Amino acid sequence: MTAPFTVDLDPTPGRRQGEEQFVLHLDGEAREVVLHDYATVYSVPGLYEEVVQRRLQCASPATVADAVVEAGAAIGRGPADLRAFDLGAGNGVVGEELTARGVTVVVGADGIPEARDAAHRDRPGMYAHYLVGERLEGAEVARLVREERLDALVAAGAVGEGHVPVDALAELWSAFPAGSVLAAILMSMFYIGGELAQSRLGLPKSLTGVFQGLLLFTLLACDTLIAYRIRWQPTRPQPTSAPKSDAVVRQVKEA
Repeated sequence: MTAPFTVDLDPTPGRRQGEEQFVLHLDGEAREVVLHDYATVYSVPGLYEEVVQRRLQCASPATVADAVVEAGAAIGRGPADLRAFDLGAGNGVVGEELTARGVTVVVGADGIPEARDAAHRDRPGMYAHYLVGERLEGAEVARLVREERLDALVAAGAVGEGHVPVDALAELWSAFPAGSVLAAILMSMFYIGGELAQSRLGLPKSLTGVFQGLLLFTLLACDTLIAYRIRWQPTRPQPTSAPKSDAVVRQVKEA
């Protein structure tokens, strides 16, 4: 089915997160829409998927869904055994990827009510509960985790400037029981952190690359230590050969 709208992306390079925009042609009118004005984007069915998923080729939802399945497999649990809390759920794109892999998505959460309304409109019945707010009530989250037996927290690009604060993510994670799975997209957090350091502290733009390099080094180090175990062994003293004179004496005695 053809979408009732067309989109023209802004090709201007170097725009900050809050400046990215596109032109929406809908109902015979053209208007500029800021990409991160989610209330407006979610108000048009299919617009988010067209711009972010198809035109910009965002792979975060599929990537984080694969990470959840892999993390569960690492602790001996299949996708059907996982019950997920989808943080920054939006209109349900990530939840759809999780469901396609067999994960049960129970709870969604986002900072604006328009996201909740779009999720129920576009993917009805996917979420049994949908919470709204940048900082969720800890007691309510703990109750849902306990009553719904949640054991997976998923955040695909939902953490950072304009999204869920990092400390709020840590608070949410503390409500989950031991042995739970956490999957989040971290590279965007480091990229946003580099931009903030550049604009607010006057640091060079290359600092963003430093942040990303540190993350990459940490990931590679973790993969190495997971796959290989370093074992420290004391050095064993090498046996010394007997002096030639002793060898001659032993030969004489044996003769």
